[in-house]
Amino acid sequence: MFKISSLVLAGALLLTVVAVPTASAVTIDELMAQIATLTAQLNALKGTTAVSSATFTRDLTVGSKGDDVSALQQVLVDGGYLNIVAPTGYFGAMTKAALAKYQAENGIAPAIGYFGPKTRAAMSVVSTVPGTTPGTTPVVVADGTDGSITAADAAYVSSGATFKKGDTQNIYDVRLSATGGKVAVTRLDVKFSERPWLTLSKLVLKDTTGTVIAEKTLSSAADATEVTVGSDYRVRFENFNYVVTPGTDATLVVSATSMAASDKITTQTVTVSIPASAIRTVNGKGYTESIGSITAKTFVFSSTGSTADLNTSISPDSPAKKYVTTSTSVTPDVVLGIYRLKAVNNGATISSLMVLVKSTTGVATSTLLSNLRLVDTNGTTYGAASLNGATTFTNMNIKLAKDTWKDLTLKADIAASQSLSASTTLVASSVVGIDDNYNTLTLTNASNVTANDVVFSTGNLELVGPSVTYGSDVSSFNCNSTVACISAKNVTYTFTLKNNSNINLYASSTIAQLVATSSTGSFGDSTISSSTMQSLSVSPATVSGDDTATIKHYIIPAGSSRTFTLTGLIGRQAGTASAYSELKITGINFGGTTIAISAIDFGLEALKAGLTL
Repeated sequence: MFKISSLVLAGALLLTVVAVPTASAVTIDELMAQIATLTAQLNALKGTTAVSSATFTRDLTVGSKGDDVSALQQVLVDGGYLNIVAPTGYFGAMTKAALAKYQAENGIAPAIGYFGPKTRAAMSVVSTVPGTTPGTTPVVVADGTDGSITAADAAYVSSGATFKKGDTQNIYDVRLSATGGKVAVTRLDVKFSERPWLTLSKLVLKDTTGTVIAEKTLSSAADATEVTVGSDYRVRFENFNYVVTPGTDATLVVSATSMAASDKITTQTVTVSIPASAIRTVNGKGYTESIGSITAKTFVFSSTGSTADLNTSISPDSPAKKYVTTSTSVTPDVVLGIYRLKAVNNGATISSLMVLVKSTTGVATSTLLSNLRLVDTNGTTYGAASLNGATTFTNMNIKLAKDTWKDLTLKADIAASQSLSASTTLVASSVVGIDDNYNTLTLTNASNVTANDVVFSTGNLELVGPSVTYGSDVSSFNCNSTVACISAKNVTYTFTLKNNSNINLYASSTIAQLVATSSTGSFGDSTISSSTMQSLSVSPATVSGDDTATIKHYIIPAGSSRTFTLTGLIGRQAGTASAYSELKITGINFGGTTIAISAIDFGLEALKAGLTL
């Protein structure tokens, strides 16, 4: 339990009794002026009167009211965390934000703006507790300054914002300028031309830094005031105290959140304004003033724009182009591609879509594969309604949260002894669904997406561990027949070929037939032949079936691997700093006795070497 003791204001107001002149000597206006002066003095005294003590006996959070809230606010004001000059006794959004900042700076976790036992124990600041209560007009300061305030359009929020269902957007702003002393804004009314509780769920008053000053939840007609039927509906922010200081203009912004689901949201334009006398202020003398009458702005509800729209993409988790070794039996559970779907504007549910399956040799889909299926991230599996080139999936129930990507994995079982390349494409125009408001899903931003090819073969080599290692410098290498290089370097290329098939495969023992290479260099505007492959070795060095003399090939028996090492030399001509030479492997060739020559032409990024100055 933490107790704050405050200075009790003691003393008496000394009244100097003077003789009252005759009525002829004192006018009614002069008497009224004297009364106004005394009233201001009384108001100032009331605004600084403190309770003798305040004891924290409970946790405090948004919505709490009482002297203990005022005590807490004063501590936060004194510490520079809360931008009000007089506590209100109401725990609102500004108090929560200020308390969270205090907690963060004083190592109190979690720093979420909840006043509990940890914060009570940590606080050691004493403060006076102004005797104001929620719903009353607080006095800014008893400094006797007769400040005033003006309001104008801040031009921070543009007119004509379009609202979709569930959107949150800024709809209005006001610039406040104080002169003559600090002035507090304690209440603000916003006028709407349409019934706001039918289309909006919440209004927020904030400053341009995003600090929330007050919030208003709209759940029924009771949360607004109908001034004129059909044209004037007021929503009030109150129980806050926002101080405007002379020389520093303040801009207040009103943001609104439209309902996620409402049959009242049609295409309509709503006018919003701050009418006359809608802003209540109080100055340092305790005088209150009501100002307003600021230029109206509009926002537009769009019933069509609120409909969910589909986005499509290939998932970054979708496999790169790859080989899949098929056997004399079915190869199960092969991933053909991973597609991504996202609904914007609203959530959605997908009920049907189509995937195209194409092969390089025109093999029918039903011959190539079976059990084609889509699996979502929840593990739910959807089978194809039919199996052909354009395969449709129906009776689906795929939930897409608003603005969140969801992956769909396309899998299949591959028929025996297949040797071909296949690709799969999600057909965007085929997607059918509804959004969370039961509108038909639109496909404005959706496009067909194609996954990387999958190469099926009964005789496949898998590329394992490709790498490049830079070796020693070479001093006697010519970039071409006449020009010596300023620098050259030995480079070693290493890769392993793993035979995953059930037949023997062969790779050439001749460099030019084993690998395809790309050798480039630059010198000014000229291309030069500056790099070459020099030698080849293999491990194991010899295997039964090798023929490096006549047929000139190395055997890679079924189920085994061999590692190939090539040595290259990269040189760069003397020239500008931008000169560059490169030598990379772009393909690895192999073959077998029962299949045509094949090549590994993907996944070779690691087999590239370059040399710059």
